[in-house]
Amino acid sequence: MPKTKVKKIESTKLPSLEKLSLKDIEAGKKLFSKKLYFKLGIKNQKDLPQNDLPEVAFAGRSNVGKSSLINNLTFQKNIARVSKKPGSTQQINFFEIPEMLRIIDLPGYGYAKVSKSEKKEWNTLIEQYFLINSSLNRVFLLIDSRRGIKDSDINFMKNLEKFAIVFEVIVTKIDKLDYKKARKLVLEIEKINSTFTTAFPRVILTSSINGLGLDKLRAEIFTLLI
Repeated sequence: MPKTKVKKIESTKLPSLEKLSLKDIEAGKKLFSKKLYFKLGIKNQKDLPQNDLPEVAFAGRSNVGKSSLINNLTFQKNIARVSKKPGSTQQINFFEIPEMLRIIDLPGYGYAKVSKSEKKEWNTLIEQYFLINSSLNRVFLLIDSRRGIKDSDINFMKNLEKFAIVFEVIVTKIDKLDYKKARKLVLEIEKINSTFTTAFPRVILTSSINGLGLDKLRAEIFTLLI
């Protein structure tokens, strides 16, 4: 899909994007030009680190592209391990720009082949993280453009609202859709967002193939640190 068509969706349907100035975009690039380090991965709530840095988390269905997005966002090819197998992220992974920012990669949800006990353990761990974490500024909820928004995504939104956590939707792999389908998806997400009090009124369209939307996302995260 031509890049200009996606830009048209962003500028006409999502005017709040205009609040991200060129200064913010440059500051976002500067922030993420700093090296991001893997800090730790946890499977037990007792291992949750101290809330000593601002945090943003990335969530979404299994195989939605969280690892690819984190790698491209941070200009680091392999900081987050990319797997073609759904359900590969089985812990909460913490990455850090020292003294500035912590990025959280949450386990993917909606993977049917995971046992009920494993799902329960993951859900409990994530809920404990939400419950005790006072440094979490935003959860970026990733939606695969090819699959659209599913019941499991809406259920996760409900969980975020229960914990009074602000979330913002990011559509991944937008290069896979033509303009008409992309616009329809944006409108559907906006309609669903309007039913949640903690949904941020912006949808960011991204592509790890051509880099679309990554500058805006970097700028968005930078503004959360000000």
